[in-house]
Amino acid sequence: TGKTKTLLVSILRTLEMEGDHKKRILVCTPSHTAADVLTRRLGQYLSSKQLFRMYEAERPVEMVPAEMLQFTRQGAQGGFTLPLIEDFLAFQVIVCTCSDAHIFNQAGFSNRLLRVRRNCLATYIQSQIQRSHLKMSGEILGLQETHFTHLFIDEAAQATEPETLIPLSVVVDDEPNSVKVEIALAGDPRQLSPNIYSRWAADGLQTSILERLLRLPSLGGRSHLMGPPTSSTWTTMDELIEYSFQREDDHKHLSVFLTMSYRGHPSLLIVPSKLFYFDKLRSIHPTINNCEDKWCSVMREIESMSKIAYPDDVTRTKQASWPIHFRGVIGHDLSVAVESFWGSNSWSNEQEAGEILQIVQTMVREGVSTQSIGIMAGFRAQGL
Repeated sequence: TGKTKTLLVSILRTLEMEGDHKKRILVCTPSHTAADVLTRRLGQYLSSKQLFRMYEAERPVEMVPAEMLQFTRQGAQGGFTLPLIEDFLAFQVIVCTCSDAHIFNQAGFSNRLLRVRRNCLATYIQSQIQRSHLKMSGEILGLQETHFTHLFIDEAAQATEPETLIPLSVVVDDEPNSVKVEIALAGDPRQLSPNIYSRWAADGLQTSILERLLRLPSLGGRSHLMGPPTSSTWTTMDELIEYSFQREDDHKHLSVFLTMSYRGHPSLLIVPSKLFYFDKLRSIHPTINNCEDKWCSVMREIESMSKIAYPDDVTRTKQASWPIHFRGVIGHDLSVAVESFWGSNSWSNEQEAGEILQIVQTMVREGVSTQSIGIMAGFRAQGL
């Protein structure tokens, strides 16, 4: 539905906004991959003097995409480092992972610590003026200004609550007179949730702060945006998410539900829309029954490779515009020793791999580019 693209446009529009304070934005994600994607797309509009991609010093350079390096700073030994303070304060957008945001606190670059520094400097200036028996006319400007004016967290539903609190601790300043930061969380709790490998910690950490906020009471709707939390929330469909609750004041949207899908075919959206999103998802494609869709012709060509289970049953006809194909394969699963997080056991199926190879070859012959084809496997050994 374009959550990341919407977030990118929001960042660029925020930078264009006029106001009394210069806009400086902190963008965080749970993973380096997502942060690199945001940096790559923002780099199309911002220069290396405006955009900074922050890595921890211990991250190997060879693990960083080459196009990211222009937005980083490296020391004499090649490791990642922070820029000079005047350069650091001049960046309009800084991108990092949620966990790497702790570097701001360590370096003293959080909103609260920067305000404390400004106040200490102002106190020093005033004391020096008094010692010199001079009188200062006017006031020192910018003492209560905040450095980061906005915080955007992408894929917020995949971050644990402690992870999300790290960037929040960077931008939130409890000083009553300080300029408050605007915070936006983008994500979908009905997609991937935080990865918790300990069953003892899953009860508390499995719920992201985005989901918890969606469960807060809302005016004008149900008692909770996602229904009252229960132990079976993630295993049943009784409690569906109601995303879009808007108050009468147009400037106080509690949440925004993006309903238009730009990549999903209408037929692919039917089931998830009905089961999880109150049948509100819509595809940008006009209709399901479009026999001229190129993907439908490709699917029919792939289906022609299969044996018909009931050749004499003329009532079993295929819908020509249906872009989904299920292939039954009689294969044999083999246990393979592959080192992974969970151990060394994995599975492979040679017959299934052979069928996939034939399907890909057929798609390429039909004019589908290899860049448009994605293959997913349930086990690592099958991919190897």
